[in-house]
Amino acid sequence: MSIKIKIDRRLKDFIFQEILNSKKLIIISPWISEETAKLLLDLTSKNIDITLITTNDSSEFHKRGLKNLISIERKIRKEGNDILAKLGILLSIFGILLTLINLFGIVLFILGFFLFLKFRTIFEEVYFPKIKDLIITKERLHAKLILTEKLIGIGSPNFTYSGLISNIESFAWIEDEEAYDKILDEIKKLVEKLRENSVDYREIFKF
Repeated sequence: MSIKIKIDRRLKDFIFQEILNSKKLIIISPWISEETAKLLLDLTSKNIDITLITTNDSSEFHKRGLKNLISIERKIRKEGNDILAKLGILLSIFGILLTLINLFGIVLFILGFFLFLKFRTIFEEVYFPKIKDLIITKERLHAKLILTEKLIGIGSPNFTYSGLISNIESFAWIEDEEAYDKILDEIKKLVEKLRENSVDYREIFKF
C-alpha cells in the first residue's frame, strides 16, 4: 500500500497530477462550482470518462456548475405535415373572418384547428449530461471521494473552487488493491441506490 497526503491550500495541482493520468474517474462531491464544472468538461475533451455524483443543493454557485454540465437539445417528438398544419392555420383564420358573415365560418375554423392539431410537428427539449454520467441526488450526500482506475482519492474538499484553491483542506491518494475493490463495490451499491432518487435534469433549470 502507498499513500500520498497533503494538508494545505491550493490542492488542485496535487489532486490533478493523478487525475490527468487517468482515463476513467468517479467523483463524489456534494457541491461543484462553475470553475470546476469547466475543468470537468476540459477533462472530458481529453477523452477521460467521468462519472459525477452530487446533490441538488439550491446554492446558486452549485446550480451554475450543474447547468454547465447539462446539454439541452430540441428534438422532434412527433413528425407532422407542415403543409397540412399551415393549411389548418389558414382555414382557422379564414373561418374566424367568415363567422362575421355566416355560421359556415365556425365550421371552417373547427376544421382548420383540427388540421393544425393533427398535423403540426411537436418538439420537446431533451436534457443529457456533457460528461459520461451525472447523478444528481436528493439524498443528503456528504461524502467526498475520487476514484481513478487504481487510486483512491479521499479527503475534505468539495470539488469546487474553494475546495481546490482557497480553503485549507486535506487530501490523500491511496494505492491499495484490496481497499480499491471494496470501495468500488460500495460505490456501485451507492450509485444503484441514488439513481432511484435522482433528480431529473430539467429540475436544475427551474431555479
